[in-house]
Amino acid sequence: MSALTDKIGWNFDNTYSHLPELLMTKINPIPVKNPSLILLNDSLAKQLDLNFTSQDKSYLSSLFSGNVLPHGSDCIAQAYAGHQFGHFAMLGDGRAVLLGEHLTNEKKRLIYNLKVLVGHHIQGMVMVELLLARC
Repeated sequence: MSALTDKIGWNFDNTYSHLPELLMTKINPIPVKNPSLILLNDSLAKQLDLNFTSQDKSYLSSLFSGNVLPHGSDCIAQAYAGHQFGHFAMLGDGRAVLLGEHLTNEKKRLIYNLKVLVGHHIQGMVMVELLLARC
């Protein structure tokens, strides 16, 4: 945790990390070499009650790549119960790393995932996708 993440406004409520181990595994994101921020959606950040304005681009690159974890996050990978297995399975890099559930000031719950799209390279860089989904 960094003192910088405290100023952003993260408000995590990590209900998924309290599930039985059969349904998830505690895991941290795999570090990314030389991450680079291409675009930050400031209007979305404002809607989510997150303030990234005092953070520099290098720090944000580390934050959104998973090299630095947000204050209050609790990283897990969820088990997958696909029809082809008939049981729960941990699939490794095929699943996103769930950092937690961020609550906005209006108590809207959003899931914060990081997923590295393995095999999708853009000019030699691994593309990192930030996923926010409303529960």
